[in-house]
Amino acid sequence: MPFGTLLKDSPLALHEVLLFHDTAQEGGDVPHRDCYAPAGEPPLFVGRRPDEYLLCFSDDRLARVDASARLPGDSAGELFAAACAQWRGTRVAGGQTPDSCEGRDGMTRFSAHLAAEPAPGASAPAVLSISLFAAGKPQ
Repeated sequence: MPFGTLLKDSPLALHEVLLFHDTAQEGGDVPHRDCYAPAGEPPLFVGRRPDEYLLCFSDDRLARVDASARLPGDSAGELFAAACAQWRGTRVAGGQTPDSCEGRDGMTRFSAHLAAEPAPGASAPAVLSISLFAAGKPQ
């Protein structure tokens, strides 16, 4: 669904999700957003069904997409580096395992992060989270 799509024109069946914002922490200026999750299964994300998949609308137009998925701890860094390279349209840099990735693909900006879940053991899963936003005109 393209950014700017009206909520009423969504081709997906959606249900509203309540989100709480800390306005003091976010500078007191939180844009009004209503977020929804698909009523059925969300699309695949990094080859997995996401644990969270939200479509957020501002003034009844799609303005942001948030998704997160758990990755196996023993290969999370490699999977994240490969996904980041793919999103950026670059090659994976040898030996580098970033924990954040930002970029732009045409008219879409993205910001992704990898965070280990607090669990004992070296193979504890990690959570890959990404947000997609409408970008201005390509430069």
